[in-house]
Amino acid sequence: MEVATRIGFLAFALAAMLVPERTLCQEITIGAREDARPFVWRDGDTGEYLGFLWDICTKATQRAGYSFHAIPLRAEDKAEFLNHGTRNYDLLCDPTTITLYRMKNFVEKGELSHLSFSPIVFVANGAYASHSSAEARPGWGETSDSQQTPQRCADLLKQAEEEIVEKRADPWITMVPPTNKGRLRFEIWGYVKGSTIGAVLEHENSLKQADSVGDRPLVCLKDFASHEDAADWFCTDRLARYFGDADIIKATIKSRSERPGGSCTSGVNFSADGTYEPYAYVTSSRNVLEFPKKFEYALYEMFTDGTVERLFTGHFSSGKSEYLRTLFQINSIPRGTPPSQPKEAGLKLRQ
Repeated sequence: MEVATRIGFLAFALAAMLVPERTLCQEITIGAREDARPFVWRDGDTGEYLGFLWDICTKATQRAGYSFHAIPLRAEDKAEFLNHGTRNYDLLCDPTTITLYRMKNFVEKGELSHLSFSPIVFVANGAYASHSSAEARPGWGETSDSQQTPQRCADLLKQAEEEIVEKRADPWITMVPPTNKGRLRFEIWGYVKGSTIGAVLEHENSLKQADSVGDRPLVCLKDFASHEDAADWFCTDRLARYFGDADIIKATIKSRSERPGGSCTSGVNFSADGTYEPYAYVTSSRNVLEFPKKFEYALYEMFTDGTVERLFTGHFSSGKSEYLRTLFQINSIPRGTPPSQPKEAGLKLRQ
C-alpha cells in the first residue's frame, strides 16, 4: 500500500510538472492606486477596485495565465518602487507616465534592472484646475515682500494648513490689504507626490523664483499624498491651481463635490492645453521572470480583439481624442499567420 501511495504521489508530481504554466495560476502582486479615478480607484463602501486601467491590467494578467491580489499603492510607495526598486510589486496598476528618464534608470541602475514599461496604453492631457474668482483667499492674494522667498512660502503654506474654512463675516479681509508698494502677489499650486507634472513644476518654479517680484506672482508649491487631499485644499480655496491629469482632477473634484457640503464645481476653470502624458504599466520580472512578456502579449491581444475599445466605451462618455484614437489603432497589431510547412518536410514526416 505504501509503495502504491509513493507511486501515486510521484505520478501526480510528474503530471504537475507537465501541466502548462497557464493552468498553474501563479499569483501576481498588483500595486493599485486608490484615488486616481477614472483610471483606478477604490470604492469607499465596498472596498472594490474600479477604473479603466484597473480593468485592463487585471484582464491582461488573467489572460497571461496568472491570478492576482492587489495591495494599496500610495504616491510614496510608487516613488520608492520607480526610483529604488524597494517595493515588491509585480505590476503597478496606476496611471504612470513613461519618460526617457525613467526608462534610463531601469536600464542603468542595477537595482531597477527587473523593471520595464509595457506598451503605452493611454494618452492623457496634463492640466490644472483654477478658480475664476479674483477675490483673495488662503491660496492666493498678497503678502509682505520683506522676507526671503523660501520663508515667505513656508509661512503662507503654514497659514493655509491651519486655516479653518467656514462661513463667517469677512473671513479673509486681514490677509489681503489693498495693493501697496512692497507687497507681493502669491499663489499656492498643488500636485500629487511622484507625478511627472510635479517634477516639471518644481524645476520651472526654481528658475522663476528669483524673478518673482513684479507682474509675476510668487508661486508656492505643495505636494500631496493623494488626489483627495489635493482636491480638499482646492475646494476649500487653499490652492489657486490644482495640477494633474485632466480626467483625474475633473473626476476627483466632481467626487468631492458630491459629498454633503463639498460643492466646489461652480467657478472652477480647467486649462485647455497641457503636457503630453503617455501612460504605461510598470512590470517586474524579479518574482516571475516571464510575466512582463506574457503581460505585454496579452495587452496587444486585447487591443487587437477590441477588448480595450469596449472597456473605454464603458468608462468614458466623451469619446477619444485624435491622439488616443491613433494610439488604439497603432496597438491593434496584425495577428499574422504562421509560416506554411514545406512540402518536402511534410513528406519526410509521413515516411
